[in-house]
Amino acid sequence: VSVASPNEDGTYNTNEHVNITVAFDEPVLVDGRPRLALRLDAYGGGASTGAHADYSSGSGTADLLFVYSPRPGDRAGGLDYAGTRALSPNGGSVGDAAGNAANLTLPAPGGPGSLGGARSIAINASGTGVLRVYSPDPDGAYGPGSRINVTVSFSADVSVGGSPLLSLNTGGGSAAYASSRSPDVAFRYAVQPGENAAPLDYADTASLSENGGSITATNGGPITLQLPPPGSPNSLAGSSNITVDTMPPRVESVAAQGGGAYGANDTVRILVSFTEPVFVDGEPALELDAGAAAPPPAAAGRPALAAYSAGGGTDTLAFLYTVRPGDNADRLDYAGTGALSLNGGSVGDAAGNAADLALPAPGGTGSLSNSSNVRIDTAPPRVASVGSPSGDGAYNTRDHVNITVTFDEPVLVEGRPRMELRLDEYG
Repeated sequence: VSVASPNEDGTYNTNEHVNITVAFDEPVLVDGRPRLALRLDAYGGGASTGAHADYSSGSGTADLLFVYSPRPGDRAGGLDYAGTRALSPNGGSVGDAAGNAANLTLPAPGGPGSLGGARSIAINASGTGVLRVYSPDPDGAYGPGSRINVTVSFSADVSVGGSPLLSLNTGGGSAAYASSRSPDVAFRYAVQPGENAAPLDYADTASLSENGGSITATNGGPITLQLPPPGSPNSLAGSSNITVDTMPPRVESVAAQGGGAYGANDTVRILVSFTEPVFVDGEPALELDAGAAAPPPAAAGRPALAAYSAGGGTDTLAFLYTVRPGDNADRLDYAGTGALSLNGGSVGDAAGNAADLALPAPGGTGSLSNSSNVRIDTAPPRVASVGSPSGDGAYNTRDHVNITVTFDEPVLVEGRPRMELRLDEYG
């Protein structure tokens, strides 16, 4: 392993990035976000926090790229990593295609093959700048009308005038200035229909704007509004796990668990799959097209229904249909695209979006009859005709007469059924 930087020798400030390459002796695969701990003379995040470069790219090659963004207050006469064990998988992994974990031991700092040995890079991050962006609100999914608080923490006290904005990655949404309590500045974002983000973050490092107002350092010194790179540990997405979801869940498909013929009092389990996990309150129902040809009094005028059984919190809900005497269907399907009803309950996602319960058109792709072959048959087979393949004539004791009984559907026989015959005399 060797460490270098494509950056030129020189001094770097908060508005600049230092790219650091870690070269292995063969291509490696990266899972997660490895980190390279750095050694500084002073660190803007405070003595209890170490500076580091975050993994950026290179998985599948022999060279991994790490990026260090100086924070206000960072100082280093000669930038180098913290020690021979400064490279850590950080909860992830680094290894080759054969599954061998990489040896992450680095050359001694300042020696051959080290960052300090390859480059003369100084860090002098002066002035006031952004240290961290986070949300004090609980992690989770937020839907239309929700309000999300976002805090921007500076390295020193700041004064705010007017209405600064923080542009977000929701497709047009912004968090508006709400209040300040130095060194923290609070913003508030109201989720609008059509805005989505997973996870919520700001759009880029230049997303914090004065918007005609002002953000100034209270000590009168210089200030930079540059934010940590989106997705990095000190970004909004790196500090909080918030999803903005204004898309209602939709039904993708309906299928039966198992196929074949079902008779009276049999149970058919029907699975309704959504585009995302949904939560159920009450007892939704699925109306089926299994009309009784001659319904008994107990079923007269009542549709065949599959009742909700299980699946809340997942993307697949199970419904149970108990076949009633008189129900029949050559290939079971639901009654129409609006056959799934709330029945006084509710179905929605974690963000509070009510599910779109429209089903695929019966018989079409994703429908019950298209996905499964379930036949409902509660009508008893009937004799259609009786005949004989034997020819007309007189038969004696050594002869056999074959008689054929034809039903209106295939039948299964158990035991030895018998047909009583009518004779003039019986020996």
